[in-house]
Amino acid sequence: MGVGKVLAGVICLVGFMGFSGGVCLAAETDASGCTLYVDQLNGSDENNGESLEQAFQTLEKARDTVRGMEQTADITVCVHGTYRLAVPFTLTQDDSGKNGHRITYKGLEGDKPAVLTGAVPIEGWELYDEAGGIYRAQTGTDHYTRDLFVNGQKAVRAREVNPDGFQMDASCGFICPESGRFSEMGAWGNIPDIEISQLVKWTNQKGTVAQIRDGKIYMKQPFWDSTRRLAQWGIGMTEPAVIENAYELLDEPGEWYLQRDTGYLYYIPKDGEDMESLCVEMPILEHLIEARGDIEQPVQNLVFEGITFTGTTNLAPLRAEGWPDHQAGVCEHLGSNAESYDEKGTAALEFDWAHGVTVRACTFTNLGNGGIAFDLGSRENLITQNTLTGIGGNGIMIGDINWGGSGLNEIGQSDHHPEDERCVVRDNTVSYNHITRIGEDLTSAVGIMVGYTYGTVIDHNTLEDLPYTAISLGWGWGSSEEGNVRTDLTGYNQVTYNRIANYMKTNLDGGGIYTLGQQEGSVIRYNYLSGQDNEYAYIYLDNGTEDYLVEYNVISSEEGGRGTHWYMSNNMGGASEIQTFRNMCRFNYYSSGLSVFNNSPYCTVGGNKELIPGQWPEYALEIASNAGIEGLTNSEPPDFTDNFALCQTAFSSNCYQNNQLYAAERAVDGDENTRWASDEGQEYWWLQVDFTKERTFNRVVIDEGSYKGRIRDYTIQYWDGNGWISLYREQTQNASKTIAVETVSASKIRLWIDEAAVGPTISEFAVYYQEPEELLSENDFEDNIGSWMKLGSVKLNTDRLNPFAGERCLIISERTAEWHGTQQKIKDQLEQKGKGTYHLKAYVKLSEGSGHAKVQLNLIDQDGAHYPTVTGEVSSQGWTLIEGDVEADWTGRLQDGYFAVNTVDVIDADLYLDQCSVQWVP
Repeated sequence: MGVGKVLAGVICLVGFMGFSGGVCLAAETDASGCTLYVDQLNGSDENNGESLEQAFQTLEKARDTVRGMEQTADITVCVHGTYRLAVPFTLTQDDSGKNGHRITYKGLEGDKPAVLTGAVPIEGWELYDEAGGIYRAQTGTDHYTRDLFVNGQKAVRAREVNPDGFQMDASCGFICPESGRFSEMGAWGNIPDIEISQLVKWTNQKGTVAQIRDGKIYMKQPFWDSTRRLAQWGIGMTEPAVIENAYELLDEPGEWYLQRDTGYLYYIPKDGEDMESLCVEMPILEHLIEARGDIEQPVQNLVFEGITFTGTTNLAPLRAEGWPDHQAGVCEHLGSNAESYDEKGTAALEFDWAHGVTVRACTFTNLGNGGIAFDLGSRENLITQNTLTGIGGNGIMIGDINWGGSGLNEIGQSDHHPEDERCVVRDNTVSYNHITRIGEDLTSAVGIMVGYTYGTVIDHNTLEDLPYTAISLGWGWGSSEEGNVRTDLTGYNQVTYNRIANYMKTNLDGGGIYTLGQQEGSVIRYNYLSGQDNEYAYIYLDNGTEDYLVEYNVISSEEGGRGTHWYMSNNMGGASEIQTFRNMCRFNYYSSGLSVFNNSPYCTVGGNKELIPGQWPEYALEIASNAGIEGLTNSEPPDFTDNFALCQTAFSSNCYQNNQLYAAERAVDGDENTRWASDEGQEYWWLQVDFTKERTFNRVVIDEGSYKGRIRDYTIQYWDGNGWISLYREQTQNASKTIAVETVSASKIRLWIDEAAVGPTISEFAVYYQEPEELLSENDFEDNIGSWMKLGSVKLNTDRLNPFAGERCLIISERTAEWHGTQQKIKDQLEQKGKGTYHLKAYVKLSEGSGHAKVQLNLIDQDGAHYPTVTGEVSSQGWTLIEGDVEADWTGRLQDGYFAVNTVDVIDADLYLDQCSVQWVP
């Protein structure tokens, strides 16, 4: 059966369900819009396409018709039934939505939902080998495939797994065993199509045989040299773990083999399969849709909605270059100049120079390669509400991975730092997609692969049952930053609200969320990960990763999996570009038994909380509930710590010899073994901490660690929204202490150092709010008014006419000395608290017509000795609040203890007192 003409028919798809139940969407067009219809089976390109009865037969006719329209409204092209592609459907800038309008290719709901497939149905089976139970059918010789789908399921190519007796010959390939079926491989047919693969750590090496001579397998070049080069990192091919695609290996039910030179497809049916009714689909295309603009004119304003895309293959491993697998659906070839270059896998839908394109509510299934790829200058595109399942390669790919050292892109520029910024892939969104069972051919594939991009949003996706990493962002292992001055064209990527489960089921050394390279301003937040089945880390920041914030994620091992590390910021490469720098991991929840692995000393981990089975905090449950395609958004997170400075953004005047080991964030990382250090000989120094929101605080902790005595003159300042306000200043020989400051609210705090013996250093800088403890409550003043005692020669009475609050206040009259007044005994409370800050408070006024007076609030002992007082001026014009802090230490020296109120001078007036209180702040 040839494919020179378009083939129509029914396609069988089993085991998938589209988003929202898989219902295709009806065409809804407003009165001013235009709708065209395509029905390959029943339509004709002689029709006008304006109704289903008058549908076009081909997408090309609909596309060309749209090209000729004056776009005064949105245009919809409705696709009905199964549409078989003989070649990819191509779109260029000429097919864009114009004048602010969109062109939508949409699946039409009904008994025949829209399916675009690159496969042909195989029929006409005949029994070929009765003893072997082998059937065959003719497919033609003008195409080839590595994939076959039987009754909607991926079938297995004829193969042998873990054959015995082979030895590697590094110069060419392998030495065949001297006996057994593989000793005669040189006599097999179609040797150049024999494929050999091996799963090596995180890679899946795949290449084909050039020839077999004198008992040796010679692999095709340059594949063999490329995979041997990868051996220096322990990932090159070393043995023929799987040998496949030879008729001589066809010996198990469910296996198939396609003979290239004759066009015969051979198949052994499984028990219960009827060859007369068997639905066999053979993919012949690698792309279904190719939408490519150019740097001057992007393809834009297109929508693909409610369509099932299926039936592609991946022919790359059959080339002479093979697939020397590197990582995440990318291979690394050895070029003719002995330098390597990377190649990303292909996808069913590929977009270059695409702006404002949406892929929504589509299903991608039974694909031999990847699902969707946006590359080369693609911007502001949306991939949402799709289902991807049964995918041979990566699920979704955004951006590419060429950076110069790994080759250049199609227009000769680096994807990492292109000369023309229009090449940057930026501001694309991948949201609410369900991705499962990807990597069914290439097990190193990932669910969502992001290369060098800016502003990519990966939000509310569900990824599960994956062979390797779920989400991978970045490339280059830090090498792409080396020597490049432009590191601002990548970054500000967001990975939020994703549900990731049961992954890394096959390959090693990956994670649920995995990153590489500099990505300033990027965040990993509100994700729920569980069931990692191999090492290394659920959240894995690998070589060169810089400037990531990882916060408010839930990492659980309670659902199984062999992974033991919940977080890793790779500590490799010293201070070189491949080290990880300035990553902050804070305020995450992780299962007990999981650990942090190999964290870089240039990165911060702190404030994270362990999850106890059955005792998850409410906010951990909220994060888990809202992650994935059915999730909503979370409420404001609770405080994970009472130290407002812990793991916050920190800045400093400088750090010691510009060494990031002594950067400002070391002072707020919660680790007493790290420190901020600065150079000596400066005019001044400062350390600034920015809180995530405005904070109310009254305690500051300075710890110089093992370097006490360096700081001699310092000021604590806070930002009031307009400038820095001094809160506390001290000249000292030892700045390491807890400092009680006035209670203020601010979004920033700064330690300003005017004098230091040598370069200042701080191990920990902490900020707290200490809730005062009431020793004498203002709310109990009226009830206890009778327990106030005379201080000196005075007369005490109560007044019911004009209290500040309640029904009565205290009146002090007939005083004969300046210190006379009243006092309340609080010895037991003071004795219990001892050292600390005491906040004194009272409402005071004078009797009418008596002018002004100074009033003191004191804590006094039996002998009248008192600590520093709080003084305020009062008058007869109304109640005055007097309050303030005094530092005191009653430890071991208290005979008695009172809170006293008195005037400084003798005055001829009565003193009114109400709402007195004493609070203790440790």
